[in-house]
Parts: sequence; structure tokens; C-alpha cells
Amino acid sequence: MDMKLVKARYTQQLCAARKRKIEWLFTFETWWKMWNDSGKWNQRGRKLGQYCMARKGDTGPYSPENVDIVLNSKNCSDAAKGKTNYWKGKKRPPEQIEAMRIRATGRKQSNETCLKKSLANKGKPWSESRRQAYLASKAQR
Repeated sequence: MDMKLVKARYTQQLCAARKRKIEWLFTFETWWKMWNDSGKWNQRGRKLGQYCMARKGDTGPYSPENVDIVLNSKNCSDAAKGKTNYWKGKKRPPEQIEAMRIRATGRKQSNETCLKKSLANKGKPWSESRRQAYLASKAQR
């Protein structure tokens, strides 16, 4: 095991915790013992199927009593529990709406989405803009 690399990873995680203003109660030795005892050091990383050190309940300090070595996907799902969508009930800024519209332009919708939209619009009278959009898409086919 390259201990120089291990110490670099320790320092990276310590600095990331400080940047996020999360208390850090590990020494290098206790941190390394936790990773080494888990047997997951070689699978450590940010990608799907890799492991990370996660705080229990995503609260409190990074300490030997408050962390587990878990899959990244579990850490992400645990972090999302109990959190609501930030934008729910709020109006997005116009520049953000425009950026989202541009990113979505030209993207093909799934058959499921098309069906849902079709069912939602059944029985509604067509607006002039909707009729023009339909005729334009039909002309492109």
C-alpha cells in the first residue's frame, strides 16, 4: 500500500470537510484504521459501485462513532431523505428557465412522455399556438 497516496486522500477528505464547515474528529491513524478494517479501500471513489465514508443521518461530525463505509448510491439516497426540492413552490429566475429550455431543445421525448401528454390534452380545445406547432411538426415528417 502506498502510504503517501493514503495520506493524500486523508488530507483531501479533511480539507473537503473543513470547506463544508463539518467538524473533523479523525486522526490519520483512526481514519486509516476505519478504511483498512472495512476492506473497501481499493473500491473507494466517487463513481457508481464505489465506496465512501458517510456520516450517519448526514449529520454531526466526521468521527469514528458517526461514520460508516457505504456505497455512494446509499450515501446519496440517505442524504436526499427528508429533504424537499429547493424550487418547490418557488419561482425560478427567468435566465435559469431560458437555460433549461435551451438544453432541452431538440431532445426527443420518450414514448411514455408523449402518451402522458396526449392523454392530458384529450378533450381540450386547441389553442392557435398549439395548432401551429402540430402543423409544423406534421410538415417536418
